[in-house]
Amino acid sequence: MLNMKKSDLPGLKHLFILFFLCASVGTVAAQQPGEKQIRGTVSDEDGIPLAGVNILVKGTAHGTQTDFDGNYSIEVPSQGAVLTFSYIGFKTEEIAIKEQSSINITLSASEQSLDEVVVIGYGRQKRETVTGAVSQVESEEISKAPVANVSEALVGKLAGVSARQSDGRPGNTTSFQIRNFGTPLYVIDGVPQGADQYNNLNPGDIESVSVLKDAAASIYGVRASNGVVLVTTKSGKYNQKSTIKINSYYGWQSLTRFYKPALAGDYVRAMAEADINQNGTSNWTREEVAKWQEGTEPGYQGFDWSSYIRKGVPQRFIQGSVTGGSEKIHYYFSASNINQEAVFEGYNFNRTNLQSNISANIGKRIKAGIRINGKIEKNRTPGVPGTDDYMQALRSQTKNRPTETPYANNNPEYLNTTSSLPTNNAMFAVAGYARDIQRTVQTNFDLEYDVPVEGLKLKGIYSYFYNNLLYDVFEKSYDTYTYNRETDTYVKTGGRSNRYRSKENRHIQKNIFRAMADYNRTFNGHHIAGILGVEAEEIETKNFFVRSIPSTNVIELINDVSEVQETTNSLDEQARQGYFFRVNYDYENKYLLEVAGRYDAAWKFAPGKRWGFFPSVSAGWRMSEEPFMKNTGVLSDLKIRASYGEMGDDNIGIGPYAYLPGYNYGAGNAVLDGEVITGIAPRGMPISTLSWIRSRITNVGIDFSMFDNKLDGSLEGFYRKRTGLPGSRNDVILPVEVNIDLPPENLGADANIGMEFSLNYRNSIGKVSYTIGGNATLSRKRNLYTYNPQFGSSWDHYRNSSEDRWAGVQWGKHVIGRFKSEEEISGYPVNIDGQNNTTLMPGDFIYEDVNGDGVINGMDDRPTGYGEGQQPYLMYGLNGGLKYKNFDFSFTFAGGSMQSRGRGSVAKVALLNNQNSPDYLLNDRWHREDIFDPDSPWVSGTYPALRRTNREAIDMGSDFWFLNITYLRLRNVQLGYNLPESILSLLNIEQLRFYINGFNLFSVDNMKGTGMDPEIMDPGGHDYPPNRVVNAGFNLTF
Repeated sequence: MLNMKKSDLPGLKHLFILFFLCASVGTVAAQQPGEKQIRGTVSDEDGIPLAGVNILVKGTAHGTQTDFDGNYSIEVPSQGAVLTFSYIGFKTEEIAIKEQSSINITLSASEQSLDEVVVIGYGRQKRETVTGAVSQVESEEISKAPVANVSEALVGKLAGVSARQSDGRPGNTTSFQIRNFGTPLYVIDGVPQGADQYNNLNPGDIESVSVLKDAAASIYGVRASNGVVLVTTKSGKYNQKSTIKINSYYGWQSLTRFYKPALAGDYVRAMAEADINQNGTSNWTREEVAKWQEGTEPGYQGFDWSSYIRKGVPQRFIQGSVTGGSEKIHYYFSASNINQEAVFEGYNFNRTNLQSNISANIGKRIKAGIRINGKIEKNRTPGVPGTDDYMQALRSQTKNRPTETPYANNNPEYLNTTSSLPTNNAMFAVAGYARDIQRTVQTNFDLEYDVPVEGLKLKGIYSYFYNNLLYDVFEKSYDTYTYNRETDTYVKTGGRSNRYRSKENRHIQKNIFRAMADYNRTFNGHHIAGILGVEAEEIETKNFFVRSIPSTNVIELINDVSEVQETTNSLDEQARQGYFFRVNYDYENKYLLEVAGRYDAAWKFAPGKRWGFFPSVSAGWRMSEEPFMKNTGVLSDLKIRASYGEMGDDNIGIGPYAYLPGYNYGAGNAVLDGEVITGIAPRGMPISTLSWIRSRITNVGIDFSMFDNKLDGSLEGFYRKRTGLPGSRNDVILPVEVNIDLPPENLGADANIGMEFSLNYRNSIGKVSYTIGGNATLSRKRNLYTYNPQFGSSWDHYRNSSEDRWAGVQWGKHVIGRFKSEEEISGYPVNIDGQNNTTLMPGDFIYEDVNGDGVINGMDDRPTGYGEGQQPYLMYGLNGGLKYKNFDFSFTFAGGSMQSRGRGSVAKVALLNNQNSPDYLLNDRWHREDIFDPDSPWVSGTYPALRRTNREAIDMGSDFWFLNITYLRLRNVQLGYNLPESILSLLNIEQLRFYINGFNLFSVDNMKGTGMDPEIMDPGGHDYPPNRVVNAGFNLTF
């Protein structure tokens, strides 16, 4: 039984109402009079029966599939019906029903990949004529991964796209980049939006996601430097029977990987061992250590904080949708709700999405539409001090010593005074709360007029976006206690006395206007298409914040002026404007040319530097259409293409009106005659010479398909050069009395260089159809130019120069061995610790003395790996699927290489501040056979011997602690079963599919010994790792 909370019901009750209404409609719709039955067999050109062929009555959602032997049976209207037969890798066929009652059909190999229509900037285009680097994934692929946000569903599926789930907390997003360029521009149903709006779409409402990776993005101008992601939500079709769908799943979540803290016996032994290693003695006796290791005597029983804190938790999802259309109108309505718990008590994410898309023909030449996307999102965490409540919960597994319990004497009425109160998870229940609620709506109104000039249309769109964030925090006071065994009493010995209360209310409104002309015509083999348009955008952001110190835990309102400590109120206004065009030409789908550009303006720059022009050009040659390439029997299509484009980037770290001189109000304060006077200070020199970062992208690609389009792929090479990176002149010295810095200018340059490929194969063996595909992307940044770099010596230049070097290189020392005995240490000629090796122990590192000066220091640093906190430079994915009868199976692997991570904090320093440590640091270490006997022999381990201080020699940055990571993760695997037609007809439904799904089930990598997930970023391992999820669900259509 689902453990539903009352807070879950508002987002779900409407979905259940919709479900029952839909069921009633579906029952009526299934009982249409005047039908007859059609039977038959579907086979390929070799006469082999095809299982799983989709058969639909055209204009409706009524359909079926062929069985194992290629047979089918379907009820159709007795007059005017048309059947469509579709199957992956084969051409779709349509058969008009007349008097026949039996139809056997042969499907031929498809050119589906060529006929596919892809979404591009402000339009659509057949894939065969696309000359830019564009990747697209359809709703069918997206829906294979039951996830909370779209980016997670795309991981491993698209070449040129890197997606990394560095934080798995409920509702959090996946880091998404195109070719490692940075954060892309997101365009939802033709309207530019932010990453938050994109990631909070319901994946089930998405028809396709298209990614513009090269010059194809230049039509979006100043914000397109890092590529563009185009999202199209689902719509109905004209003359389509109403279709009702219910999709729901229930899943169970757990952390993929997190280090295991040491148990109490190991912790106490390690504390004693560290004392003895360093000082020869310890306050922990042999007898005490033995009691803790035994763990049975009262007062010596340890506590497993990891098991107490982390639990498997559920996630729930349900969606209902209605789609259909008549001759004049088509529609799509959807409502969904997702609820995710965290593995810690008191954490929750809940989101409800609403989607409504309607389009209608108004007369013969006018089409109008409205698209509404709404969202209500709620996050709840405890009122834990600090900026990151999740990190506090994660750190508590080591911050809390295993010799302590959450409650004094295990009595839940009394919180225990532990060594780390903010991370005692038992305190979270009384510590207060932090809640945020976001309400968002995006509404697009579009109008299209078919001009009485052949091929010409006029289009207009107005979009209104509104977002409201309410953030409410109450950190309460509480008491903690210590139990006195002798008197059997609880003594108040700690707690929190200071309270914190804050509220924030933010409103964002965005208006976007666009008007454009669209021309498309073909004559005598020549095809010309073009668009010309203008777009304007204005954004207003209002924010109010208040903070107080409440006098009580009971009253939640901030209504006592004397308690208020801070209030801020801000208003921010922005505006953009641009003019854009694109012209496409092709001759007989053979010779292809595209020219596009945008003249863009942004609000950040001085009036004389606001406008920029960003052009692009691309061309292609479909060699396969030449007579000498025809009828080869192997090659189905071959296209060579190249592109060049210029794009801008105004995300350069300056605010509005930075080009104006002035003062900052509120810059400090002073007390004069007992009165607080607010201070003002000059804001610095005006930034009047700074403008766009300009990106120039060159791309060369080859697209091919072979063996009747069963095999297809692409290969790309790209080079992006950015000029105008912000920097300051260091050869102009201002007097110190000025007390300001020179303003930044467009001075620097860098480049991204890389390649990508994808390869896909589809076929069938007997009655089993299958697909398999892979992709990989290599992209790395190179620093080209920095203004007048200054170096103090040749070593300084070698170590710190970035000129014409790869970016993201980690330097450190090279470990060439380990000391095996104290005698070896005393006789070693190189001074490692700066104290003639007097602090070293057996098992400590021997570093390479690179310059041979007999001392280990910074002069011995050399490149050891890649930069931290970045996407892997090499990303790859493997996808596959198969169908057999009514069963379907799919999987996605995704991974990365050429990335690095150091280790710090508790993942490196054992017994840091006397807190607990990962199990491996305290157990798999160099140690004496008998820790209490200084003369006993040393036993080797992976990690250095334990100690309290004098860690400098083992903590140096080196290739021991710095790991170059490679991983391959089973991101998604799914097994589904469609009920056969014989059962569906009895239930009066069109389709019912059940499935089980696994997400992040396992990872093959070189990080397992650290207990850290390969995708997290924090070197201490405190990021919330990705979740391992197992779902069970169903798809119902009627």
